[in-house]
Amino acid sequence: MVNRFRHILNSLALQDMPLQGRRFTWSNGQEDPLMARLDRVFFSPSWEDTHPISDLLPLSSNISDHCPLILSCSSARPRSCRFRFEHFWTNLPGFQDVVKAAWEPEVEANDPLLVFDAKLRRTAKALRQRGQRIQSSNALLFQVANEVILRLDGAIEARQLTSEKRRLRSFLKRQMSSPCFS
Repeated sequence: MVNRFRHILNSLALQDMPLQGRRFTWSNGQEDPLMARLDRVFFSPSWEDTHPISDLLPLSSNISDHCPLILSCSSARPRSCRFRFEHFWTNLPGFQDVVKAAWEPEVEANDPLLVFDAKLRRTAKALRQRGQRIQSSNALLFQVANEVILRLDGAIEARQLTSEKRRLRSFLKRQMSSPCFS
């Protein structure tokens, strides 16, 4: 089976893209871990011609025993700028205060629909601003946690982690899988 797979790779002239900064993509997460490179990216000569600047980069294994991989190449994607209401915001301290502060001020209009529209717009603006602050704060926490997990993932390849570092890694992975962190 393995020989057949290798024969197909050779016949198609596919190459294994080197992984930057890591040797393994999977770990069983035990005190004395088993590690393997299970996840790979193969590319053809024609793909390499159209994407000459590309890297296969590891991400932290924050919610899995696999190390997610990201293929970086020269093409860029546009980002979405739409506001998204997150349900968990309603459980955060201060949510009702933001809504109340945006809704309560009087609107100078005689038409009830115009008043309602103005209050909705004002509330949406206040929630959008608060959402951006929350997302910015969560993004920073997410990046720091990801970096710590990534460094601990790399350390596992070189040595056995102390029990404190294993607990920290497990704690961060659990926190990152919670809805408030996404």
